Amino acid sequence: MKRTTFSLIMILCIMGISTAQEKKISSDFGMGFQVSQFQKDFGIGINMTQGNINASENADTAASVGIVTPRMESFEQQLLLETGRTLPRFDIMIETYGTLNADASNAILICHALSGYHHAAGYYPNESKAGWWDSCIGPNKAIDTNEFFVVALNNIGGCNGSTGPTSPNPENDNKPYGPDFPLVTVRDWVKVQALLADRLGIDIWHAIVGGSLGGMQALQWAVDYPNRLKNCVVVASTPKLSAQNIAFNEVARQSILSDPDFHDGRYLEQNTFPKRGLILARMVGHITYLSEDAMKQKFGRKIASQDTVLNICRSLSRGQNFRTKHH
Repeated sequence: MKRTTFSLIMILCIMGISTAQEKKISSDFGMGFQVSQFQKDFGIGINMTQGNINASENADTAASVGIVTPRMESFEQQLLLETGRTLPRFDIMIETYGTLNADASNAILICHALSGYHHAAGYYPNESKAGWWDSCIGPNKAIDTNEFFVVALNNIGGCNGSTGPTSPNPENDNKPYGPDFPLVTVRDWVKVQALLADRLGIDIWHAIVGGSLGGMQALQWAVDYPNRLKNCVVVASTPKLSAQNIAFNEVARQSILSDPDFHDGRYLEQNTFPKRGLILARMVGHITYLSEDAMKQKFGRKIASQDTVLNICRSLSRGQNFRTKHH
């Protein structure tokens, strides 16, 4: 395979910094872009052709990719995982937007974060909620589907159609895998994504883009398959978690494990799910996502009104609507 070089673009998620600080970050990283108002909708403009990044205030007003239909790609082959365990076969649920050009040089892979999945843009029939990155993917948007062929997938273990703990286990009378599903790593996900690229006829991605855990996948692509991507766009991510972050994750994990409805991971067989544990886990996770200013706003020493307290509780307990299949 022809060797390629790729550019690494890192977008920092920093709230409330000054213009001077923005310029210093840009200078320190030598990347020539500004970090400005990178808010909850990730409404940034990424011009993949010129390789620069600019803030886009009109991202939400651009057209949508419209009604989309996911599809399943089935792989009737064994998958050796990094732990040494093997999946006898696996399914991957994907969505695509735009058109792949003749030489397959305009493909962009979108890697999702922990609670994301393949529905990154557009709408499903009879649903009003758009895909999780609809503000960035579409005609004339940051990732322009007039120019690029965009692929989004649900990683194995994600349980939104791809093989995961809710899938039938052929080694256990086709009961759900549950806790018997093997541990999967970022490297495993990237390995599967490379197999998907082969299936789609894509030798080299024009760009691989991901935020948070998705950014880890983009970085792993650059390590494992440096000849198969031209641009690596890493949004608010890191090569590894800190010990403190791992500790927070363990608290969240124990919140789920200690829920009486967890049933040692076989809650589907009991027709229930660990709702209370998921709520607590989401609260812990949400705290780790907040900037210092947001932490002060929610938990500062100033005495809050009853309405403010209720709003904070609602914000932190959104885990009530957090789908268990994302875990």
